[in-house]
Amino acid sequence: MRKYILKNDKIIKIDSFPERDSKKKRVFESVKMSVCISLIQNTKVDSDYVFPVYVWDDKHKSSGLSTSFSLNDIIAIDCIDYTIPRLRPEYKTTVIKLLKKKEISLKCIEGELNVTFHKKFFDSNISNPVILKGASIQRYYYTHQMSQGQIDYLEEDKYLSKYGTTEKSAHHK
Repeated sequence: MRKYILKNDKIIKIDSFPERDSKKKRVFESVKMSVCISLIQNTKVDSDYVFPVYVWDDKHKSSGLSTSFSLNDIIAIDCIDYTIPRLRPEYKTTVIKLLKKKEISLKCIEGELNVTFHKKFFDSNISNPVILKGASIQRYYYTHQMSQGQIDYLEEDKYLSKYGTTEKSAHHK
């Protein structure tokens, strides 16, 4: 859908509200979901047409990031999924240049543990290794004050006996 809209319509602006952790900052407090509001006109535009993207920190639009992209920018960044990244304007040119270098390979991987599939290895025994979750990882530190959920610990021996030889189990190394 993103590809179709970018290639066939004129995006007037995009307002993105990615916050999911803090209920008070979410657009819909009871729904843990990112929200995107797009103003689109059914008009064909050139691929170098630039549209504004606002990434807000909360539903009140009190602070956030203002940036802009063209279809050409989006294709240079992600020619498959047409992802529109949260990217500061001053870094856009550098990121696009880096992505054009074929010897640079970027790989996005999820954490070693998956809350859905590995939950049976989680417990509350503080003598086990703590599981670092995204909600507790801040820019320069880890907090034990969870904004959501609870602190869990890994039954390491059980986990490693089942998954210890997998590539994913060594991502932390």
